[in-house]
Amino acid sequence: MDIGQEIIILRAKHGWTQQQFAQKLNTTQRTVAAWESGESVPRKTMKVRIAQVFGLPDHHFLLEEADEQYKEPGDDNSENVDKFEETLLRNLLGLSAEKKAKLRKAFQDIMEATEEK
Repeated sequence: MDIGQEIIILRAKHGWTQQQFAQKLNTTQRTVAAWESGESVPRKTMKVRIAQVFGLPDHHFLLEEADEQYKEPGDDNSENVDKFEETLLRNLLGLSAEKKAKLRKAFQDIMEATEEK
């Protein structure tokens, strides 16, 4: 589900119009409509604000972005592994260094295995 669809669902659950939701974010109804239609996508800082307004963890919509980033791995696996590690550091702050290292290694192994095919 993309962010626009999720905003529609969450906004409906809260009983907010596009205008009411826009006011909570200090933006316009037109901007909310563009997100919901898929015409545009909120910037990262706005994604955090949207999550906060809905009472979700700040990183909620950033995780979707991270998922998209790894669907089509490029030729340079070290760059993908570094991006993965950045995502871990940014979004999974509660993990110990050991767990982050294990996840990084697992991701690196997956990237290498997909290269072999």
